[in-house]
Amino acid sequence: MPTAPQENLLSVGAFFGFAESYAVPVYQREYAWGRDQIQDLITDLTEFLNDEDPYYLLGQVIAAPHEGAEQWSLVDGQQRTTTLFLLLLAIRKTLNSYVSPAMPGVLEQNIHQVNSMTWFSNQGVIRPRLSVAPGGDELINLLVTGKKLPARTINNTQKNIKSAFEQLEDFVDGFVTDDGNYEKLLHLFTRISNDVYLVRLSVPDQAQALDVFAKLNNRGLRLNSADLLKNLLFQRVSEAEYVSISNAWEEALKELFRCKGRVGSMDFLMKSMLSARVGESFSNKKVFKGWEKLIHEGTVDAQSFGTSLPLRAKELANLGLGLTASGQATEHFVGTKYFGQIQHLPVLLAGAHLTNAQAQQELARIVEDRAVVSLLSKELPQVFERIIAPWANKVRDLPHDASRADVRDASTEAISGMETLIRAIRFQMLGWSYDNETEKNRIRYVLARINRRVQKKAAAEALAVSEYLRACKNPEDESDEGYHLEHIHPQALIEGTDTEDPTWTSEVVHGLGNLTLLNPRLNRLAGAYDPENKQVYFAASGLLLTKWLNGLEIGEFAGDAERIAQADLIKELSPATVAAWSPEAVKRRANLYWTLLALDLCDTFGIQMPSIED
Repeated sequence: MPTAPQENLLSVGAFFGFAESYAVPVYQREYAWGRDQIQDLITDLTEFLNDEDPYYLLGQVIAAPHEGAEQWSLVDGQQRTTTLFLLLLAIRKTLNSYVSPAMPGVLEQNIHQVNSMTWFSNQGVIRPRLSVAPGGDELINLLVTGKKLPARTINNTQKNIKSAFEQLEDFVDGFVTDDGNYEKLLHLFTRISNDVYLVRLSVPDQAQALDVFAKLNNRGLRLNSADLLKNLLFQRVSEAEYVSISNAWEEALKELFRCKGRVGSMDFLMKSMLSARVGESFSNKKVFKGWEKLIHEGTVDAQSFGTSLPLRAKELANLGLGLTASGQATEHFVGTKYFGQIQHLPVLLAGAHLTNAQAQQELARIVEDRAVVSLLSKELPQVFERIIAPWANKVRDLPHDASRADVRDASTEAISGMETLIRAIRFQMLGWSYDNETEKNRIRYVLARINRRVQKKAAAEALAVSEYLRACKNPEDESDEGYHLEHIHPQALIEGTDTEDPTWTSEVVHGLGNLTLLNPRLNRLAGAYDPENKQVYFAASGLLLTKWLNGLEIGEFAGDAERIAQADLIKELSPATVAAWSPEAVKRRANLYWTLLALDLCDTFGIQMPSIED
């Protein structure tokens, strides 16, 4: 029969007493308390001090015997224990600033006590009384030895420890008066040491500790799927493999830390890998259950899975940063990076194993444009989400040496119905306005993309799409070739101004067809002139779509069928030159922009240009 847990009520002074030291076990989650949780503790302690309550119960900690230099392994309560320890370190730092040969005995006594509660000597080496969550001990050692924390952190545990210590240090500083009187701080330390209590519940061994951990929550921070999965991995491997699993997990976290936001989380990685393996979508709450099933039935080996995580995390982080899975710069992900899209990443992660460069490029191009089409057409997010898991599954099952044709076959279902969505983009584009920030960003992207297409088809100098998206930071610098959105019919001449023309409403002037890309140096010169008087500035632009506002001569494309075809198309769809610019011309140019974008998308998906009805 298992030994029952033993309960012990301890003051903070006794908890971190002479023979007491603690370690957060390797299967634990990161230190995760943020400003809100720290402030809750500060508020509780402040009320406790102001009300002169006889004691304050901080909560329960569950510990198990630890077979190393540390005496206790923290099964539950690492968040509050770490925070309490950081508070003691903040108090210690301030009190130690008063050390001097002539310091009062009471100060010397308190400094000795706080020192003994925060560190001890083991064979001549100073050791903190708490070894925190994996990845954080480096910062704790700096604090214990009185050194500054680094400006840059490398994982979430370090980031949160640094933030918490700075917040707690501000709290402690409030107990020292402007003239340096530390009496209130001594009172704070005495009350925390003697009158703040924790309940330490001890379980007999690590096996029971792992079982307990899986069933518990930390204060205000429920265990997520990644935390539970980490615990499950430790349950399924031998103790001899704990270190390798822990190191792999920490390395994966470090990789993901490079990528901010949702993508930089273990939960997103676990969900992406699971959906690709099974071919089904999972809610965040069900990700753990999905992996648990695969591990329990033996489909997934816990050790192999755990040790593979650093590579998969590195690949996902690279993709989240707009690189290829292997970390190479690419122009394929400009749109999704610009719009901050992440739904498509599981498909790209699933294809990270492909070794054929052309197949990788084909996948990148199709996934990128499928995601962009979803956004520009205002496809319902849940509709796009539903295609991701089956698509990722098909890509994951491709052989390493799959060809471009294989990638396209695996993407057939995901890109079905593109004609309808491309037509929907036209409906959206014709209603876009420069006055709407979201739509303004979409206008910039579309103009950047179609300008590159036109330049390439005309065999002219063509920059990457990202360069056309880049705004000019210094108009005085002639080498700064960024671009701004320019109104062809100026904003200053909108209906309602001194020079009002009732046909040029705000809706027309801010519409897509009245906008073009122009370098800001030319933009400033063009100013608020009538379109006819801007012709010289448009003619000076290196962008053909802007230059051709003055008209297009087919002759310059003679001898090249593809170039002539593009020129014919633009001449057919373009409105009259800016010498006769009108609201009707704005509508025609907006339709030209959609046509060029649609052609580019159709090239990606291998489909015919969709028909439209005006």
